[in-house]
Amino acid sequence: MANANVNQNMKERKSDILVVTAAAAASEGDLVIFGPWVGVALHDALINTPLSLYVGGDKEYDAYSTVAVAATVGASIYYNPTTGVFAASGGAGLYLIGYTTVIKNSDNVFRFEKLRSHVLPTDTTITLSDITDLASLTVTMSQVSDLDDLAFADLADVNVAGVTNNDTLKYDSATSKWIDVAVTD
Repeated sequence: MANANVNQNMKERKSDILVVTAAAAASEGDLVIFGPWVGVALHDALINTPLSLYVGGDKEYDAYSTVAVAATVGASIYYNPTTGVFAASGGAGLYLIGYTTVIKNSDNVFRFEKLRSHVLPTDTTITLSDITDLASLTVTMSQVSDLDDLAFADLADVNVAGVTNNDTLKYDSATSKWIDVAVTD
C-alpha cells in the first residue's frame, strides 16, 4: 500500500491521535486511510506494529501530485491509498479526503484541508448491517439506493405491530425500543 507524504502545518491535540496496527509500512508524514479515518503518520512504522495517526480534521497539509488536482480553491481532493495517488474526481478505490486551500504550483505542490474521516468511494455498497458507528459514517446521496423497501419497523430499536391511524410512538425503557401506542380521545 502506497501512502502520500504530507507536511503538517499545525500541532496535534492528544484527542486527535489514534494508535492503530499498521496494515502496511508507513513513514512519518504518510497519508493513511484506516477504517473511516484519514490520518497522517506521526512516526515510521513497520507492518503489524503500532502506528500513531493524527486524525483531526480542519487542518491544512501540503501535498505533491503530478496528476491534475487542486486546480481551484475549494475543489475536492480524492486519494487512492493503494497507489498513493491524488485525484480531482471520485472513482473506484478513491476516497474524498479534503478540499483544496491553495492551488497546485509549478512544483506540483498544493495545500488541502483534510477531513477527519473519509467519504466512501463511489463504488462502495453498504448494507444496514455494515453500519456500526453512525458518528463516523459519511454517505453521499449518489451512494444511496434501494431505500424503497426500508420500513420504519426495520430499525433495530423499533417494535411496531398493527399500526392504525392516529397511533403514536412511545419509548419503552424496559425493552429499549420505540413502540406504537393507540391514542385515546
